[in-house]
Amino acid sequence: MVYRQINVRCALNRVSNNNLPYKWDLNVYRGCEHACEYCYAKYSNRYLDSKEHFREVFIKDNIIEVLEKKLSSRKWKRELVNLGSITDSYQPVEAKKKLCQIF
Repeated sequence: MVYRQINVRCALNRVSNNNLPYKWDLNVYRGCEHACEYCYAKYSNRYLDSKEHFREVFIKDNIIEVLEKKLSSRKWKRELVNLGSITDSYQPVEAKKKLCQIF
């Protein structure tokens, strides 16, 4: 397993599907160690120049600070946020990083 640390400019992604009950999505990691056969997100790492969704996990090191800034903004409308729709937020690396303990 390869872990890569990245910094993000945005913690939340806007969801444009009106059939879902939430408008925002939060993924703490990209890539996933579980390697589920049915995974619909296995192609999501291509945006990070990676073809190894199951062997390469990107850790968003600054996600907490970026999220806190977004949620404390006067522009934030306190809309519902979905946690972990692209990758499992509680995969093995989380035991060490503990990025999700704030949720």
